[in-house]
Amino acid sequence: MKQLFEEKELIGKTIAQIVMPKNHTGDMWVKFTDNSFVIIKNESYQEGYGNRYEYVGIEDMEQGANNSELLELKLITKKEYDDALIAEEKKYEQWRIENDERQKKEQEKYEKEQFEKLKSKYGA
Repeated sequence: MKQLFEEKELIGKTIAQIVMPKNHTGDMWVKFTDNSFVIIKNESYQEGYGNRYEYVGIEDMEQGANNSELLELKLITKKEYDDALIAEEKKYEQWRIENDERQKKEQEKYEKEQFEKLKSKYGA
């Protein structure tokens, strides 16, 4: 499974499968016969009144095994997908714990600084 990022990499490839975006908005995933894939993204936005812009291009962010489209394209197994989801949950949980600890330390430091300022201002 190799994600392609440049247009020149698409030349000569044979399409094996396409996953269209749900409700026809978002990204189209294309799998090739060599098990490589590309994500074609479609963006539409409007600036001001009547100035509508469309952009179609290749997604430049690398995708991990926690994307259901990779499972749908049969580039990964259900077990690989499930394992990736579990790993992502564990990674997020670890980040959340570390973030909570960091915020707690910052709050304690702030409170201590405020206490010292008040102590020096009013005496204790």
